[in-house]
Amino acid sequence: MTFVHKKTSPIASRCGVSLLEAVLYIGLVAVIVAAGINMALAMNAAFRAAGATRALARAGEDALERVTRELRLARGVQNASVFSANPAVLALETVASPTDDATAVKTVSAAGGRLYVETQGGSREYLTPPAVSVLLFSAATSTTARATAVRLELILQAGNGRYAKEAAFAQTAVLRGSY
Repeated sequence: MTFVHKKTSPIASRCGVSLLEAVLYIGLVAVIVAAGINMALAMNAAFRAAGATRALARAGEDALERVTRELRLARGVQNASVFSANPAVLALETVASPTDDATAVKTVSAAGGRLYVETQGGSREYLTPPAVSVLLFSAATSTTARATAVRLELILQAGNGRYAKEAAFAQTAVLRGSY
């Protein structure tokens, strides 16, 4: 009987991977996973910062737009207004609504970190959402022989911790009922 010895190549007879190859593959996978986690964290931070910025812009614009509409409907600023404090208290002698010419007093101020409009004898209507805090609300009047104007300044904050954002808003409106 003859035995034939079959020759095999050294590459074909090798099974598995060497220790060096395993360490390289594990290191490469670890770098890729770390980069992916870093990217996910960076995207989360960017979305939170963008959300805070969007909330600030919307709250500031909406609040000032509403107060500006109230100012334009007003006939005058009452003596009960307090301009030198933070938050300011702006008491307006105005109409009950755009369709009702009955005289009403509406107060604009901030409490609990939120800006509000309060109709005399009525409830408060908040102009800023709970997620946005009012850091500063100030008002100043300028009166001429023909008209009265009110300048409003508002500083808002949204977000928490390192994602907190602040924005300043300002608006001047002439009381149309004053001229």
